[in-house]
Amino acid sequence: MAWLRLQGHALVLNLKASEGVEEAFRKNVAKSDFFDHDPSSYKNPKLTVNSGDNNITSFVIYIKLKNPIKL
Repeated sequence: MAWLRLQGHALVLNLKASEGVEEAFRKNVAKSDFFDHDPSSYKNPKLTVNSGDNNITSFVIYIKLKNPIKL
């Protein structure tokens, strides 16, 4: 298995922040040695961005592992 599917929700504490949830996630993943950091190693089939006073973002992200898991 070379890809992980991550699904979840994020709480946006600062609705006026210039950085989005996806960008913040990628920066945090870039600190990890477990994932491939090439931009093509991320896929976002679903990203429901917060709007108005809603501070919840929903997402599905596929991220490629640096060393695939052998099943």
